[in-house]
Amino acid sequence: MTGGSANLTAGQTEQMEATATYSNNSAQDLTATATWSSSDATVCTVAAGGMLSAKNAGTCSVVAKVGSVSGSVGLTVAPGLVSIDVTPATPNVAPGTETAIHGGWHV
Repeated sequence: MTGGSANLTAGQTEQMEATATYSNNSAQDLTATATWSSSDATVCTVAAGGMLSAKNAGTCSVVAKVGSVSGSVGLTVAPGLVSIDVTPATPNVAPGTETAIHGGWHV
């Protein structure tokens, strides 16, 4: 299975791919026909066709299955950035002077 980064951020999507390798060393793309699943739907989900959606921070395994054969990949989802604060909110700076402005983020 290919396509999924080992690390995503909550809110991201990524197209997964399932490629079969046969005993004669030939390969076939089975992305559209595979049955897709996630070990933890609160962390990530996978739609038919392999479109992965990272939902919340955590870890999960994504599985593609065709018949009795399956492949999987582990995934870590980091928290998504939800806001950025810049302070002071209303700086008072006289012409020709400087002031420090600080930024921070929340996840």
